[in-house]
Amino acid sequence: MYTSVAAALLVGLRSPHPWRLPHPWQHLPSPTGGTVVHVGDEIHGLSDNGTIVHVANSGAPDKPLVSHELTGWITYAQWNNLASSPITSFSTTFTVPPAPESDHGQTVFLWNGFQPNSRPSPATILQYGPSDAGGGSFWSVASWYIVGNSVFYTNPAPVNPGDVLTGIMTLVQNGTAYNYNAQFVGIPESAVDVVGTEPLGFATITLEGYSVTGPSHYPIGSTVFSNTSVELGGGVIPEVSWAHVNDAADGITTTINSVG
Repeated sequence: MYTSVAAALLVGLRSPHPWRLPHPWQHLPSPTGGTVVHVGDEIHGLSDNGTIVHVANSGAPDKPLVSHELTGWITYAQWNNLASSPITSFSTTFTVPPAPESDHGQTVFLWNGFQPNSRPSPATILQYGPSDAGGGSFWSVASWYIVGNSVFYTNPAPVNPGDVLTGIMTLVQNGTAYNYNAQFVGIPESAVDVVGTEPLGFATITLEGYSVTGPSHYPIGSTVFSNTSVELGGGVIPEVSWAHVNDAADGITTTINSVG
């Protein structure tokens, strides 16, 4: 599948600073990634030696969720696993695109991740521009875990146009609790371990854009997500039919070039 950005058409401004989600942002400072543990009603962010560096509440968000289109999701594809067996692996490979022709402080995200209901958690994220997780006028990668009112994120690692990235989410243990690992392959500082969460059934690939007011604020051309793979327990490869949402008015679309 691939996300195609039509550079000749305008994309309207959604919000002055919509990437500033209504959550505390929790940095996981480990040089080799980070760990987030569900403990009762709390979420603990841990350092390398197991010391608790952040504590957050795992309850529902204070503010009601709004549609993806109103939060900056421009175009996306997703698949909901309805099987009794959980998703054990979800990965995709893509190339870092050129930087946008114009830079006026806009933010662009390209990412793949899971959703428990309607929040990406965890996700491996390629970012251009600023956000509360860092970044700037360059491409960088990190893994995020959004839960309740909090966003946990790893150190942003700079990457360059032309770099090939593989973002992978792996179920490393299941039973009464589910443990996941999310990371970009070969970038250890992007790894985040999530311990004791719920089974995650929505696999998603998304383009987000914030403070985008013209076509030059996006990278030119198409970003191709290839070797996209979903695997269930026991090594079962499911038949996957991706649902997708486009921004047809602005000519920004997700095209599925294979099913399954």
